[in-house]
Amino acid sequence: MQQYELGPVAVRQALGVLRSEGLVVTVKSEGSYVRPRVPVERVSIQGSAEVTARMSSPVERKELDIPEGVPVFVITSPRKSNRVLPADRTVLVWEDSDA
Repeated sequence: MQQYELGPVAVRQALGVLRSEGLVVTVKSEGSYVRPRVPVERVSIQGSAEVTARMSSPVERKELDIPEGVPVFVITSPRKSNRVLPADRTVLVWEDSDA
């Protein structure tokens, strides 16, 4: 705050934005920390699969161990159950169906 001559409201707002984008994690009674980078998984999308992106639910955040603000990819394939993947740790690769 002192270095950049910012007030506490501006700092709280900035941390709120960073937290909503999944870049900062705030731990009660400890403070805020930059979220560490995590390994990325490459996932092949094949055939008639559809991919949508949306914000994660509280249950998904707990199951996938992701903070608030991190979206998820939902992969829907015929005859398969939906896959929900954290967007910050997933690279989607479309396979050429003509190959």
